[in-house]
Amino acid sequence: IANRAGVLKYDGEARDFYKTPSAALSIAVDSSDVVYVGCIGEVGIIDYQDREFQYSSIHVSDTLNDLFLETRHMLGKVYFMGSNNLIVYDIANKTVNHHKGSFMNIYELDNEMFINTSDEKTYLINDSLTVIKTDKRVSYSSVKRNMPDLLIGYDQAIYSYQNFEFTRLPQSTILQESGFEAKEIQWL
Repeated sequence: IANRAGVLKYDGEARDFYKTPSAALSIAVDSSDVVYVGCIGEVGIIDYQDREFQYSSIHVSDTLNDLFLETRHMLGKVYFMGSNNLIVYDIANKTVNHHKGSFMNIYELDNEMFINTSDEKTYLINDSLTVIKTDKRVSYSSVKRNMPDLLIGYDQAIYSYQNFEFTRLPQSTILQESGFEAKEIQWL
């Protein structure tokens, strides 16, 4: 659980608390159960050092106003999206790739990571940011192996995505007619 003072971990029996330098705003867990944390003005990792688990910094932003609101893990990389900075951390090489911009949200489709900016552009994230043309502006996605990707569009509709095709799901109509707005979606 990311919170104002750090990260709280609960394994069903015991709780552990890991202090971070500022409020923990987002977390991601890799396939080895390592926890990555996006904070205010900084990103880091909960790692074993000095005979205990504790927070260790990966990158400090050039401004404390940068809120790392989204942290994603995919294919050996961790993506920390702040309002003004995108930090891509390569886990194996322990290297950081830093991009500047005015970022809105980050999402995954077809094993690739994308980011939207405030000027309504969408970029594919590689070693550099490559602007792409897209049929749908995506605000949130959920990926599960052997299942179609699920996503929420900027139009607040829920879609599945498979074989380069967006399919609007019938649940979108029910939610919109009831006056509800979808913010996040998750495969269970």
